[in-house]
Amino acid sequence: MTTITPPATPITTPTPGPTTTSTWRSLAVLARRNAIKTQRVPTLLVFSLAMPLMMLVLFSQVFRTIEDSPTFPVGVDYIDFLLPATLAVAVVMGASNSGVGIAIDLQAGVVDRIRSLPVRGWTLLAARSVTDTVMAVAQMAVVTGVAMLALGFRFQGSLADAAGMFALLIPFAWAFTWLFLYVGAKLRDPETAQLSGMMIMMPLMFVSAAFVPVESFPGWLEALANVNPFSITVEAARGFALGSPEAGEVVASLVSSAIVAALGMVAAARAYRTSSAA
Repeated sequence: MTTITPPATPITTPTPGPTTTSTWRSLAVLARRNAIKTQRVPTLLVFSLAMPLMMLVLFSQVFRTIEDSPTFPVGVDYIDFLLPATLAVAVVMGASNSGVGIAIDLQAGVVDRIRSLPVRGWTLLAARSVTDTVMAVAQMAVVTGVAMLALGFRFQGSLADAAGMFALLIPFAWAFTWLFLYVGAKLRDPETAQLSGMMIMMPLMFVSAAFVPVESFPGWLEALANVNPFSITVEAARGFALGSPEAGEVVASLVSSAIVAALGMVAAARAYRTSSAA
């Protein structure tokens, strides 16, 4: 009698998920990919720099008579007052590119291809945030160089104060990349994301201490400006530029940036997950 032995059931080993090392490697690869992609769109880089530089040149000339206002700080040149605000404008405009970039990736199907790889879902968002934050640092350097060479800006404090101003604006830039990543992931359309980014930036910039002292605002507008994260960071950065940083303003700036980043990360991650079901 012949005994038939049933075929052995193959033993399958579950595919391991991404390790910590592979996650960091994926983050680096995706960040590099974003940087290369950005370099191939020079018009985007030019626009991101042109607007802050235009505002710096025009505002420094048109609004310079504000120095005579009783609410303006005594003994301060308007260009020294203006530059920290212009740097904040530059990094927020750069951060808005995060939303446009993720919307392009979603629309082009890049995100779907990346989802098929053993890559954690948040890595693509984080890589975009890192790339655009690095770009923001480069933008700050260019804008500061133009202000010093062409418009007479000078740091009133020490080299440490100058470094402190830039160090304060880096987490600010990173926080706003997450806010705009949420906008891009939610809307999934590059043009709409860009227009929405402008609508967010305009009140942030002008209902703030960026261009004139908030003491000159109507009472209700001054109250809004005092809780505006943009205004809070501009005031703290201005303290460094003028050589008189205040610890309370610095802490308030870091806290406000942390809140914006936390809210943006949660909202962006949720919008990103929702986009996979669409």
